Amino acid sequence: MSKKQRLVEFNASNILAAAKELFSEKGVAQTTMDDIAKKAEYSKSTIYAYFESKDEILNYIVLDHLVLLKKNIEDCLRFSTQFPDSFFAICCTVARFYSEYPMYFETLLSEMKIPEFRSNTLLSQIYTLNEQICETIEVYLKICVTDGYVRELESPPQATYILWSAICGIIESAHKKENFIRHKMGISKEEFMKNGFQLLLESIRAGVGENAL
Repeated sequence: MSKKQRLVEFNASNILAAAKELFSEKGVAQTTMDDIAKKAEYSKSTIYAYFESKDEILNYIVLDHLVLLKKNIEDCLRFSTQFPDSFFAICCTVARFYSEYPMYFETLLSEMKIPEFRSNTLLSQIYTLNEQICETIEVYLKICVTDGYVRELESPPQATYILWSAICGIIESAHKKENFIRHKMGISKEEFMKNGFQLLLESIRAGVGENAL
């Protein structure tokens, strides 16, 4: 890597780090490009030399976090090979991701528009990573079906998306409705998530019920 390339990466990294900190402190909507320039100690024109817009900066950060989440889920399946340990490991990994990066967790639930062209654009990469996360879980479910741990699935892609949506929904509800859960149910958000994950597990476990997902 040339000296110029190292400088470009260094400056871009500094800008992204400043933006990430501001997004966490103030929120994305309340953060301006002027704020990012000031935080990164660059001129505003320098910021625009590296990034077209605040949205592009946000997408770079989202992409980095999705890469991390994908790796963590793959690590779960690599090191927790026994069902249901691997299932709970995935759930706990996603829950930990929410706790550490609640702002970027929203990208797991938000609408992902299919890119018109499969180019190397940021949005295309983000879309592909979301697909790859679901594909990783789908492969895992198929293996569990073959091994006799999970019931036969009528549509593995559909079952995967339902399961993924349910895991994310339980986690989001546990955090956003923590006070209600504690007051109404007398349990912590951690207990709520654990109970929810257990219900999901029972819904796919082999030998439970007749109807396949």
